Amino acid sequence: MSTSAGGPGQPAEGAGHSGVGDRVDEPRSAFPLPEPPSAATSIHPDAARRSSAGYLPLAVRARAARIALLVVAVVDALAALTGVFQLLLLGWIETGDYSESTVTASDTAYAAVGGVQVLATITTIVLFLRWFHRAYKNLPALSGGTPRYGSGWAIGGWFVPILNVFRPKQVANDLWRGSDPDLAPDAIPNWSGGRLPALYAIWWGGWIVSSFLANASFRLTLRAETLPEIVTSTQVTLAADLLGVPLALVAAAVVARTTRRMEERAARVLSDGSVGGGVAH
Repeated sequence: MSTSAGGPGQPAEGAGHSGVGDRVDEPRSAFPLPEPPSAATSIHPDAARRSSAGYLPLAVRARAARIALLVVAVVDALAALTGVFQLLLLGWIETGDYSESTVTASDTAYAAVGGVQVLATITTIVLFLRWFHRAYKNLPALSGGTPRYGSGWAIGGWFVPILNVFRPKQVANDLWRGSDPDLAPDAIPNWSGGRLPALYAIWWGGWIVSSFLANASFRLTLRAETLPEIVTSTQVTLAADLLGVPLALVAAAVVARTTRRMEERAARVLSDGSVGGGVAH
């Protein structure tokens, strides 16, 4: 009687032949090939995750920047009103038709509004640059190309003399051209060409003029000693405040329109995982 590893009644391994009804196992390769993808699966889940690397939604940052800009518009309007009254008061002082209490009240209101204006402006600068920088960092995830500048220029470009006359506008141009919803997913945007909205030109032109007026106002105010010099500095400051109101509203529109365009691009491109991803720098 023979025995085997299979036990009583079991054939030894490799012994005999399979019966007619027995299943015959197909030989298995030591290097199995991957199964072909099913027809229902067009994108691997990891592909979508890779494609959206470096992209963050802008809604919260954009809302904060817009609210801050609207606050600046209101504060600038108040500053303009106090500036008008200050000019009237200076005229009364020139003719001798004034009271000390009126001068004190006017100076107090003028200084208080100016302080609020400085605080609102600093807050707005921080919130706007936070949106501007994040928007620029989003660009590599939305196309097959890389923007012309590093994302640091979205902040640093505002503070470098001479360069701040044109670099922030170039960054803004990249934002518009790189977030075109109709651009093919893997297409490289024409960073240095293509049409731009008139809103961008109005915003940047207003910013240049406003910066010039603000700088002139600061310098004139520091040097003003005589009544005519004080009048001149107040007039320039008033002009800067008056321009600041529509400029803040235009800037808020730039934030809203650019954000909406980038969100449309992201919804169209990142949803199918076909855009060339990459971590924004």
